[in-house]
Amino acid sequence: MKKTFIFIYNVLLTIIITILSPILFWIVFYRFDKVGTLLGFGRIGAFNEPIRVQTNTKNVLWEGESHETPKAIKTMRVYSYHLEDGLLVIKVYRNDKKIKKLNKELSNKGEDDE
Repeated sequence: MKKTFIFIYNVLLTIIITILSPILFWIVFYRFDKVGTLLGFGRIGAFNEPIRVQTNTKNVLWEGESHETPKAIKTMRVYSYHLEDGLLVIKVYRNDKKIKKLNKELSNKGEDDE
């Protein structure tokens, strides 16, 4: 009886893992929730290019080196990303609160530079 139970358990576990593994792979290795997570992954050698963060093609929020990324951008959610002419283009979901924080952070940084 115990061997039968262990066999059924192993078969069901194998089926569940087989079904869920592509979903788990997508969540862990493809889908990055925040820009900070994406750039953190890039620090191991994947993304050494300058970056551009935008909500759409006409609305560029910030452009520069990945090590100079403002904190407000690191908290934004990633929609997609791709390389374009040696530039990592990160499209983010539009969030007006975070855009206001970014503008405030950039204006404070501009005042500090002067």
